[in-house]
Amino acid sequence: MGDERSNATFTRVAKEHIDYYAFAATTDETVALVAGIQRPGIALYKHYDDKQLIHQGSFDEDDIADFVTIGAIPLVGEYTVKWSWTYFGEVRGTFLNLPVIS
Repeated sequence: MGDERSNATFTRVAKEHIDYYAFAATTDETVALVAGIQRPGIALYKHYDDKQLIHQGSFDEDDIADFVTIGAIPLVGEYTVKWSWTYFGEVRGTFLNLPVIS
């Protein structure tokens, strides 16, 4: 993270989403260079689709949260309970009554 303001923004978003994603931050310029990130910057790493996504938007909380949430959803895959919260929002302790379409 390049400065205190960017670091604080990233930290707020990370704390808000820590139940769903792992976050890490570094101030090491070599790490950013190897990852292809301009500082301040964010990269999203995953085991499917594109292995690395680099955040191209503004460095504000809503834009970062959207980048993480949307980027983490597989482009193609089977719908499972694991991903249902991304489509319907967080529904802890509640069952969704969805219509059956046949």
